[in-house]
Amino acid sequence: MTVDIPDLRRVVSGIKSKMFLLLGRAILTAINNSESTQKLQVTLLAGETATDMERFQNYGFESFPLAGAEVAVMFLGGNREAGIALVVHDRRYRPTDLASGEVAIYTSEGCRLTLKAGKIAQLDCQDFVVNAAGAVSITAPTINQTGSVTVTGPLTQAGGEANTFSGPVDIEGIDFGDHVHGGIEPGAGVTGVPQ
Repeated sequence: MTVDIPDLRRVVSGIKSKMFLLLGRAILTAINNSESTQKLQVTLLAGETATDMERFQNYGFESFPLAGAEVAVMFLGGNREAGIALVVHDRRYRPTDLASGEVAIYTSEGCRLTLKAGKIAQLDCQDFVVNAAGAVSITAPTINQTGSVTVTGPLTQAGGEANTFSGPVDIEGIDFGDHVHGGIEPGAGVTGVPQ
């Protein structure tokens, strides 16, 4: 059996072209974030534009990247009409100071949560807001706080030793009642009511 080399080249050429079209790099130009799956518009080789390209993201993690980010795309069967965005990368904002094994979630504005070596979680943001329908519990041997603390509503101490403060304490909206305390020394009398 003889193989005609030109025929073989023609068959292999079609396969080779499809393989080259399977993966590519693109630049993000727009996002439609209103559907169940994000749809991207990207610019590919030689100014080729692809629209409504689905962006697959890992379960539990969602992001809305900025135009100009780089996109790794895959085209099913080499069909340029059937593209999927696999990864969106933005070197403009990627943190470069992580140590080996560390993980960061970050934004273009510099807000960042870093899971650092030594089992340390560090949050760097302008503000930190917790919205909870139930209780927020913190279990720690020590809680260190720098700056002011504002408490609105009742403040309850449940067991343990009394709190000590080394600075002024200003608690909004707390009714300390009309109670008095006995003097420390015998016969020292009682304190006035809390102010």
